[in-house]
Amino acid sequence: MNNELLILTDYIDLNRIDSSLLERCDRLGMTPSAMLAFEERGLNYLTFDDLYHYKDFRPDNTKLIKATEDLFVELDRKYESYLNFPRAFRGSIYWFLAFFADIYYISRICERMNMNYDKIYIAGSLISQASSTADLEFSLKGTRFVKYDDVLQSKVSMLRICLSPKCVWLDSMYRVPCRPDFNRYRLNYLLKQNFKKALKALKIIVSKFEPSLLKQRHKRKRAIFIIQDGYQVGLLKRYLPEFLYININPLKRLQQMKGDKGINRPNLDPLFTETLKTFVKKWFPKFDKNVFELVTLYHNDLLCKLPSFYKNLKEAVDLHKPVALLYAVGANKLHEGVCAYIANQRGIPVFYFQHGGAGTSAFYKHPYQKYVEHNENIEKINIFQSKKEKELFMQNVSTESEAMGSMDLYKLYNKF
Repeated sequence: MNNELLILTDYIDLNRIDSSLLERCDRLGMTPSAMLAFEERGLNYLTFDDLYHYKDFRPDNTKLIKATEDLFVELDRKYESYLNFPRAFRGSIYWFLAFFADIYYISRICERMNMNYDKIYIAGSLISQASSTADLEFSLKGTRFVKYDDVLQSKVSMLRICLSPKCVWLDSMYRVPCRPDFNRYRLNYLLKQNFKKALKALKIIVSKFEPSLLKQRHKRKRAIFIIQDGYQVGLLKRYLPEFLYININPLKRLQQMKGDKGINRPNLDPLFTETLKTFVKKWFPKFDKNVFELVTLYHNDLLCKLPSFYKNLKEAVDLHKPVALLYAVGANKLHEGVCAYIANQRGIPVFYFQHGGAGTSAFYKHPYQKYVEHNENIEKINIFQSKKEKELFMQNVSTESEAMGSMDLYKLYNKF
């Protein structure tokens, strides 16, 4: 029996697709907009849950998390003698896990598709057709360790990797015509962008004179290092003006470092290749190229710079003698973990503030909290916004942790 599947990535005009294809194929909607397109035509459709239910994915993902932990412990042992840092990979495990969960989920769905269908088609707009490549994203605004221009593009790219022998991309896309008339919103956007560029240039000029200015202005103030700004940390500075807050920007420091030739490309294979091969072969063999591309980037762009970064950071600590380190969320990236590691070695208090994201503020637990707010490898003091939340997570945090309320709410209440 010749079973066929049509995957619709997003909303398009289904009149542009061969009607016989719509009738003879099972149909799957990847996104709500794709489902809407089917519903407008009165067509039934499948979703990813019909192929791989989230109740099955959760226990499988728990096993993947444990396997990743074991892998990274082994890799960290190999790298420690080169870097003098014990968590070269575990320092960024949160972001690796998010990426691994994505490709594992898609892998399992594609396995089910290949088992049930002889031929698979993918249709969607030109936007979702674009391919994506792995990159590193370490900003606080970033949502993923591997940065894609668009989440839908990344999912479509993953499907095309797994289904490439049978996948046919339909070039019958619906295009929205462009209007050439004046767009004041676009003009406002451009003006804002130009202003941002000018402001950025001004900041660069000021930064050249900032160290000497700060030295004269804040001779008697004790320093606090801000590793992650924003959320509660951004408000704290207003209420504790007696301290000198120094945003040391660890990511920028790391990016400016030169790579250490001692662990550069010649030693790449002995350090992680064989160990990683075994792991990838078991969990997502279709994505071996993508995983190795990512780990190679991580090695060359970050780990090779770590010795220089470590030295630079210790010099900053010696110079400013900070009395505390502040994290708006919690160390979940390599450079943030190194900052906390140095602070722990020197007995400098590390503070994690409860933030507005998923986790402590939502009164529920998720499997990745142990790699951010409740990281057992880092000695820290968690600042909660309520006693209830402190009680909920008491087993995973320091006994010095406190429930001190929300500065956001305090600011809101004092407006009235």
